[in-house]
Amino acid sequence: MVFTWNEFDAGDIVLNPSADFRVNTVSRSIAADLAIPEDEIWWLIAANPAKRDKDSDGYYSLDEIWDLSKKLGLGDDPKKFLLIPPEYPEEVRGVSAPPVISLYARRNYINAVNDNAVKERGAETGIAWFEVGPAFRKDDIVMQEVPFNFDPGPPIKLPKGSTVVAVIDNGMAVGHELFRRFDAGETVSRVQFYWNMDGVQYDTSNLPPGTEPSTVGNAWTGKGLSDHLNANIHNGLLDDAAFYSSIGATDWSSRPHTPVAHRLSHGTHVMGLAAGYPANSAKSIDEAAKRPIIAVNLRTSDVEDPSGNLFALWLEQALFYILGRHKRFVIDDPPGEVPPLVINFSFGNYAGPHDGTGIVETKIRDVLLKAEEKCFRCECVLPAGNGNESRCHARIEIGGDTHRSKVLDWRVQPSDRSMSAVQIWLDTENKVASDYATLTVEGPGSIAPASVPTHHPVSWQELVNDTGERIGLVYFLGAGIGPFKRGHFGVSLYATDSPADVGPFAPSGSWKLKLEAPQGSGDVGAKAWIIRDETLPGFPVFGRQSYFDDPEYERFYQPGTDIFHLDRPLIGGPLGYDPNMTSAYVRRQGTLSGFASGDKPVVIGGFRSTAPEKDSPMALYSASGPTNNPNKTGPDASARSDDSMVLPGVLSAGSASGSYVAMPGTSVSAPQVTRWIACKLADGQPADPQAVHDAADGMDPATNPRKPPAIRSGGGRMLDLPILFGLSRWPDPPT
Repeated sequence: MVFTWNEFDAGDIVLNPSADFRVNTVSRSIAADLAIPEDEIWWLIAANPAKRDKDSDGYYSLDEIWDLSKKLGLGDDPKKFLLIPPEYPEEVRGVSAPPVISLYARRNYINAVNDNAVKERGAETGIAWFEVGPAFRKDDIVMQEVPFNFDPGPPIKLPKGSTVVAVIDNGMAVGHELFRRFDAGETVSRVQFYWNMDGVQYDTSNLPPGTEPSTVGNAWTGKGLSDHLNANIHNGLLDDAAFYSSIGATDWSSRPHTPVAHRLSHGTHVMGLAAGYPANSAKSIDEAAKRPIIAVNLRTSDVEDPSGNLFALWLEQALFYILGRHKRFVIDDPPGEVPPLVINFSFGNYAGPHDGTGIVETKIRDVLLKAEEKCFRCECVLPAGNGNESRCHARIEIGGDTHRSKVLDWRVQPSDRSMSAVQIWLDTENKVASDYATLTVEGPGSIAPASVPTHHPVSWQELVNDTGERIGLVYFLGAGIGPFKRGHFGVSLYATDSPADVGPFAPSGSWKLKLEAPQGSGDVGAKAWIIRDETLPGFPVFGRQSYFDDPEYERFYQPGTDIFHLDRPLIGGPLGYDPNMTSAYVRRQGTLSGFASGDKPVVIGGFRSTAPEKDSPMALYSASGPTNNPNKTGPDASARSDDSMVLPGVLSAGSASGSYVAMPGTSVSAPQVTRWIACKLADGQPADPQAVHDAADGMDPATNPRKPPAIRSGGGRMLDLPILFGLSRWPDPPT
């Protein structure tokens, strides 16, 4: 098959090339999965509203964006191509929109908004920037033009010293014993609000008791969950299968992959560490009553794609739901006081600007600032990420008078059903000259090279087959386009294989990415990140992770390697740190999750417990700073993620009620600190990133020669955090 590159002229330039690739190329495979034509797909988009004028702080409102859509040549009835989520009430729709909003839209609207970035079009669309996320059939969404209208009920009174714990995750077995308590002989769910995006959708005009309307899935109140728990508990034991079926969490006819039906489910485990208390423990009854839970279960089909492009865009809607439900809690003594809130989001990504300007980072900052305005304390906790050993990050430095180019070898794997992509972000902020740098992409086999310069605002070329079907894209997006303060190159490739007839496919093999700069540009620096696309544990086969292949990168120790002093000189053993004075482009440093690069969230790495505890090393996978944000040089602290070298993971709730299983990763480090933060907030003590950093430094003082560096562990390892459910793995020695 012959592949050629097509260069676009100025009239074909779009605002977001990645969005164009998703809705007009990747849509081939998505449409096959959904069994509908591509033009009938509805997409969730997260957007930054445009400012009404450059000197104003006010953004176009949701109502104005709706009205502007009628002038895009798509017809007079926006209901055919645009949906404002009914979760947004009237009082939100008519005023200046927040910095990040969610919309559901069809391809014709997305292409209209995306059309031609050469001219400023915010006044025509009301949208300055957007990203495209999950795809839906029309029947998967409540197509309701007016906002939801329902009775929220009376305020939920909490005792003094309470903190609301919110968890956004996937696979959340809310019936587990750790999330319920007993009250006057009845079982009471501690999960006061539960939005299950994966759940069976109910008719919003005839909702079952104990539910509230939602655009996708279903949403339960604590009363509704408690009623179903009591109906399915027999002789003190919960019939898990009957309970989850009764609340629409399992439906084998339409959702064959259901995480809560597995032995281990990510969200259950994480929520157990963040807010789980044994229901039959007298010691924990009082504290459990002070830790009500708001749970948001992300769609499994979106989490299955680990790039972060899908589940991350749900974050705006998830946080909007959490803040709305948090309003219903009040402290009983003193009356009317608003309880503090801590939010755990145990997901990460590899790509993005890593400077806090991404759409997810922006939304988290917006929520935390809004909490300050509303005068209640709120913290958000994220994991550092597990990409330290992934070979998905590289540094490029071009300087001097000779050798003004660097080449990265990008290995795209065969039998990869997911999209593969690389982003190369310039170190230089603000707009650069059109000849500042050029990226040349050379594919495997007979694919000729294609070059894209740093032309502002956008330049791009597409890779097509002999019938004109697109399988690849290379572009440059200039600084100031969207929320980004630095420009970046991007390369996107379609899947290399699929069991469905959705070709043509991108060639697998070695793709050469050459960044070159003329002498007039001076010293040019850039950082490259590959988008995550592996198959996650417990999921059907989907993606195979692409990676950088650098002969100078040393994965394992060999005699003579000048290793970092905390690495083990074990021949053939994996290295957790970049060797001293390494000449490799590919680095472990700089792998911190892109979501975690903002100033506001608390970011937690993971360490592997050893004896003595003060010698515990960082987990090999725990990602490392620095980032492009000088205020976030690495995680703020680290917590236990593995009980030992031979006992990976830590114990927490399994899917079946009463079960406990082990799971590793910084995903399990973060919720342990979430639990610690909940206690600090309840006591009125500081619990922001600096407070967590300082607390870790106190538990892991600098006088310890085995203390990991700050770019891996932040303030240090939180060695004093208790083992919550894993004492059975470490029985007391006989006396």
